[in-house]
Amino acid sequence: MRGLRFLGNKKVEIQEFPKPKAKDSNVVVKIEASALCGTDLPFYRAKKDILGSIPGHELAGKVVEVDQTFYIKTGDRVVLNTQIGCGRCDYCRGGKMLFCESMKTMGVTPGFDGGHADYVLIPEKDCLILPDDIDYTIGSVIPDGVGVPYNVFEKIGIRGREEIAVFGCGPIGLGIILLAKFWGAKVIGIDINPYRLDLSKKLGADEAIDASKNNPVTLIKEMTDNKGVSKAIDCAGNTDVTINQALDSVKKGGKVVFVGEKEKVNIRNLREQIIHRELKIYGSCGYNLSNYGKLVSLIQEGLPVEKLITHKYLFEEADKAYREFEQGKTGKTVLIRK
Repeated sequence: MRGLRFLGNKKVEIQEFPKPKAKDSNVVVKIEASALCGTDLPFYRAKKDILGSIPGHELAGKVVEVDQTFYIKTGDRVVLNTQIGCGRCDYCRGGKMLFCESMKTMGVTPGFDGGHADYVLIPEKDCLILPDDIDYTIGSVIPDGVGVPYNVFEKIGIRGREEIAVFGCGPIGLGIILLAKFWGAKVIGIDINPYRLDLSKKLGADEAIDASKNNPVTLIKEMTDNKGVSKAIDCAGNTDVTINQALDSVKKGGKVVFVGEKEKVNIRNLREQIIHRELKIYGSCGYNLSNYGKLVSLIQEGLPVEKLITHKYLFEEADKAYREFEQGKTGKTVLIRK
């Protein structure tokens, strides 16, 4: 079978690999769509192949081979949960495999093959039935493209006409904007990428602020009678600028969620920015598997997830797909099979 490898220095190559075989409760899925993710980029940009396996962890396809299964059968259309936990601990039982001590992610954990390939081998328990009225392309982005944003709002809630600021309009930030507008909020998108700002407007953002030309905090205060927004969500990576902007943009007693991953950051003034203003601070990472049914229902009720997917490439065009994605010239990007 064909599979993708990152060779280093932004080089992508399709190679030949043995096709997996079903064994016990592990089934073989023929991949029909596999989405690109920002998590892939450190491996893509590395000077050499530091992953050592096939990337790709946003996947949908059809079950083509089973051995000893309880409910999954050949022909089933499935979305794959690629955060593979033990299945027994309290975290796994609650759908939060990300917290499992033995969790490994397909296509992200070195040595654990992912789904930028023709076929994958995956436990039956991690196959989620995809209804016939949702195509594979949309199915591939449900856990990350919709589930990660949904996880944010599970923590902070949302009300119609509530004012929300989203710092960083990459794929996750755009998903948050899409959901917030679907639920009736007033949304302000902030970025420095003109393409992504334009896309945020197409997804429904009421305002789009170019932070390379304007002070977003000043403009947000002007838009909200100098009060600030109810909630700010920081989806930007590799900068602490947006952390302070998010903190400064919310009203007293407001909520701030940090989604964009950073390591060392500098909060300007803990007392004045957070303590004396009684802000509620949250971290949010990944998705909760128990929400899958809710995500499917949202799509069937009209959540226009297709608007998130701006680019589709044939699997053979993976090199071009990653090049465009890495340059910030796309929304969600999906590799499709003929």
